[in-house]
Amino acid sequence: MQIHNFYSDLLLSIRSLFDNTIFPNNFLKHYSFNIANRTFELSKRDYKPNRALPAVIVNLEEDQYSFGERPTNIRHSRIENINQIPVLYDAVANKLIYVQEEQTTVTLSVNINCESQFQAKEVEFTIKRNLPLNKYTQIHSFTSFLEIHSDILLNNGMDFNDHAITNLFTKLNNNLGDSEFCFSMNYNPLIRVESITSNINSSTQLTYQVTMTLSVMFQMPLYFLLDEIKQDILKINMDFSRFGNEPISSNSMRSFNQQSEKLYLADATKQVRRNVLIHDLFEKQYNLTTLIVNEVEYTLFEIHLNSTDLVIKENFIFRFFDIRNAVHRITPTLIDTDINTVKFQILTTDYERYFCASITLPIIVQFVEVAESID
Repeated sequence: MQIHNFYSDLLLSIRSLFDNTIFPNNFLKHYSFNIANRTFELSKRDYKPNRALPAVIVNLEEDQYSFGERPTNIRHSRIENINQIPVLYDAVANKLIYVQEEQTTVTLSVNINCESQFQAKEVEFTIKRNLPLNKYTQIHSFTSFLEIHSDILLNNGMDFNDHAITNLFTKLNNNLGDSEFCFSMNYNPLIRVESITSNINSSTQLTYQVTMTLSVMFQMPLYFLLDEIKQDILKINMDFSRFGNEPISSNSMRSFNQQSEKLYLADATKQVRRNVLIHDLFEKQYNLTTLIVNEVEYTLFEIHLNSTDLVIKENFIFRFFDIRNAVHRITPTLIDTDINTVKFQILTTDYERYFCASITLPIIVQFVEVAESID
């Protein structure tokens, strides 16, 4: 079964590592990836032929199982082990879905083009201060979102229409222009700098390059295990057509459902019906527009769901987990039950600060059904 391309997540995680941990304040200006297609290589709204420096090229090289693939994984065995991770849970049906993982080491080469010799030495020094040479460090984490077909949920007795399924999200499939289900997986990779050098030999160069080799050890998903169906094991194969279209998060969103229950759903009258993952509101599906009222600018957008997946009702409330992980309850301007769409109007200043989602900073819109009226 072809689902997620976790190599895309791994490459994007290097961008998160640099921007969030090593080089703050948007020091690095541009990223390229060696297995990118045009969609991933260039911003959809920025086709500049020249790039500001420093610019980064991240190259995916070889990968291998860190300790040799275990016989139970080669044979797709259901024997329990610590690398079988529960990823979806239906509390009503008491059903679980697991993912079998294997520890894997991936080699990456990173080239950072700088505009001066001093800048190149600054980049080299900063990296060495955060990632010591030949030492495994664990200084960042990221969350990826792996797709799962709705038939798998239904065949395992997990009713996504009527049951609250922990860790289940809905996101846009850019290739099909339609929504699909996914679940979150959190990674805390071990990273080691194998080598790093800066080329500053000649003062006549147009750019000065810092070259480094990274070893990244993380858990790679291999196959699904469905609860109580002993013979039903589904292999996970990479879907390379998805490269560059799938978001990751620098903060773990794995337990948003449980956190919401504790913080915001204190009584049994409220039930989380869906978590919608959004990484680019500029997609046509969301109809992003601006509106000026009394010289105040607002940003308008809408979320449409298939009625076969979830029927949007008038008694829904909506909570937004923004790019800073704060929570906002936003009242929609319109709930159109005829076309199963909800529309929102947000101050543009708030949108740019909290909700301007990107492929490494997605937002989550949580649909909560209320059994009775609330204040």
